Amino acid sequence: MSTLPPKQDSQQLAQSIMAAVARSSLDALITINYDGDIVEFGPSAEALFGYSREEAMGRPVSDVVVPPEMRKMHDDGMQRYRETGHGPVLNKRVEVPSIRKDGSRFTAELTTVPFDIEGTTYFTAFVRDISQRKAYEDELKQAKIEAERANEAKSRFVAHMSHELRSPLNAVLGAIDLMLDSPLAPEQHDYAQTIRSSGHALLNLIEGVLDFSKIEANQLVLQEQDLHLANFLQEQAASTFTKTVQGGLDVLTVIDPRLPKVVRTDSQRLRQILVNFLDNAIKFTRSGGVILRAELIGEDDAVARVRFAVEDSGPGIAVEQQELIFTEFAQTDESTRSAHDGVGLGLAIAKSLCLHMGGHFGVDSEPGKGATFWVELPLQVVEAASDWDAEHPRGAAVVLTNNPMTARGLSDQLAQLGYQPQHLQKPHYLGKELLGVELVILDLDDFNAPMHWLMEAADAAGLPRQRILCIGRCANQCTTNFSGFGSCLPKPLSWRSLKAAIVGVEAPAAQQAGEGNPMHHMEHALHILLVEDSPANQMIAAATLEKLGHRVDVANNGREALDKVRSGSYSGILMDLRMPEMDGLEATRAIRSSGESWSQIPIIALTANAVSSELEKCMEAGMNHYLTKPMQRQALRSALELMNHGVVA
Repeated sequence: MSTLPPKQDSQQLAQSIMAAVARSSLDALITINYDGDIVEFGPSAEALFGYSREEAMGRPVSDVVVPPEMRKMHDDGMQRYRETGHGPVLNKRVEVPSIRKDGSRFTAELTTVPFDIEGTTYFTAFVRDISQRKAYEDELKQAKIEAERANEAKSRFVAHMSHELRSPLNAVLGAIDLMLDSPLAPEQHDYAQTIRSSGHALLNLIEGVLDFSKIEANQLVLQEQDLHLANFLQEQAASTFTKTVQGGLDVLTVIDPRLPKVVRTDSQRLRQILVNFLDNAIKFTRSGGVILRAELIGEDDAVARVRFAVEDSGPGIAVEQQELIFTEFAQTDESTRSAHDGVGLGLAIAKSLCLHMGGHFGVDSEPGKGATFWVELPLQVVEAASDWDAEHPRGAAVVLTNNPMTARGLSDQLAQLGYQPQHLQKPHYLGKELLGVELVILDLDDFNAPMHWLMEAADAAGLPRQRILCIGRCANQCTTNFSGFGSCLPKPLSWRSLKAAIVGVEAPAAQQAGEGNPMHHMEHALHILLVEDSPANQMIAAATLEKLGHRVDVANNGREALDKVRSGSYSGILMDLRMPEMDGLEATRAIRSSGESWSQIPIIALTANAVSSELEKCMEAGMNHYLTKPMQRQALRSALELMNHGVVA
């Protein structure tokens, strides 16, 4: 059993250990006294600074290791410690410049520790040469700067090319829309439709490349705004109408009535996600249809967790390919590349946008059973769900259609309204199936013959004919063959229009307003000043505005716009950004700073450079809203409606 050494031996042992540590330390150890003179200069210090121990001992440390221009600062710090007992660098790891005997300099990492021995204060400095590490860090910083410059240059190039492509494409798509609104021979109509679909495919490609570039450069900025959720979802379904009509598909929206009425989110990014999902579903679905669903998953602290899903009746996706499809430039099968448009960016962009918005995503699918693409996103609640009568139970309902996807969507909508739905594939003879039934929904796209059998079955079952609702891709399908029936609702069928029609047949006296034709003119025509330097875009935009029922004046640049605003009376301005003599931003700033009665006129930017920095410039200049080129007619109409109601102002 060992015994403790005598006190003197213990002190000698401690001193030996300290000396051994000083000799073997990889850091240079320098100890100074209260006056700042060196009292210990270890072997590592000799190697680092080039002085022998004998040369360094007893000299002021500032004369040995501190660069001349910093010695006064060091001495002032020592004096401050002697006066106050505090030092800003004590017991901290700091980076300081240092100097060797031969005059060479390096960056040192310094830790200084004070301690007392028999009432006398000493300081030991641990010094490490970090020159190589700093050089490596500087290389990394420089590489990062160069990479950021390269990304910035690439982003500027992509944005510039996007602008150059969007401007002529705006005229092409606008002219085609106007042409399709005019009388055309069938062959001419087919040609125009081909141009239109090809133009939109090119536009989608441009937007995909631009978004992919922004995501890759980490330059994607979310721009949140209040959003009426049900209206927004129906707009997305309605935007697919042309494609679904051409493919003979149905699109339905099924919206959870518990969802908040108004939420705050980036509507543009949410639209991109859903449009990518819808386009993908329509692209690969040859028969049946597509369902857009929105469901409330949970709500906490005024944040709703909402699941958006797009279901299709397409070929389905094997499990081993489901992860692949969310990577850029990928498709489930290379053989499909020639059969379907696209370069494989849509789902990759949707994935990135979803993650950027704080959500998660996935796909549920089996080969031969269709696919469901979904995202779950946190949305800030602005206005809670409206009161509705789901708690009011209704009776049985029958859905007559040969399309299983249409039947599924309609059945879910009816169930949310309190019905117990049943799907029948439209038999030509109905008997007891209509007994006790309160509502029938008839899909006109599956049946064009006279409906005597349905009328007779309804009469026999005591079902008023007004409770037979018709749906079809064209509201004009309600011909005399269906006289006496209830409402005829156009596809894509919204939850709101279905509910309004049901309320109408339940309370016929109440004059329920339908959703109306989306091509209607506004109640009040606007007087618009269009500021645009491109003659082609002037012609198309002016014709589109006039078709919507508005009066239009045209200015070729910002300077002309100022002259016209001074002398005219306008409801609002559509302002291009890039123009000769005076651009749109400069003209807007001039209008806002004028102090005249027209200084707060609503101004909507027209930009082909759809990047966040450009849009921020628009808002900073005083613009109220923006439209990206090519200018979509629905987006233009929505912006003008905001202008008409004074919202953008």
